[in-house]
Amino acid sequence: MTRYVFLHQMNNKGFTLIEVLLYITLLSFLTSSLIATAFYIIDGSRRLEHEVHTAQEAHFIFKKIEQVLRTDIDANFRLHDGYIEVEDGNSWKRLSGGMYEVSSFLMSTDTSGTPPVHGIIEVTLGGTLFSTSLVLFNN
Repeated sequence: MTRYVFLHQMNNKGFTLIEVLLYITLLSFLTSSLIATAFYIIDGSRRLEHEVHTAQEAHFIFKKIEQVLRTDIDANFRLHDGYIEVEDGNSWKRLSGGMYEVSSFLMSTDTSGTPPVHGIIEVTLGGTLFSTSLVLFNN
């Protein structure tokens, strides 16, 4: 009887090999899931930062166009080498010049009749289309 108690006490100490392998498997699964989640969050943060910068660039371009149109309603614009330019006398002046190349530019205004002048401006930056409408009153 003493021998049985001694063997029984000896078997209760520590972990079995299967338990250790099971814990290692569970720990590696949890660790890999946490790492994948962290990379997903970091990548999402980078994408969001890119989208915010692109939207800020588009907003900047729209404000520059609006500023030019407020001073000269008949201003001429063009898309040249990825930049929007406005005619300034005999030369062209860049309005856009940030981090992104402008891939398309459309401006449509209705100057017929009486003020106000209505228009739509569309700009494609970084593969994203931005558009805005404008209403200008002549003072």
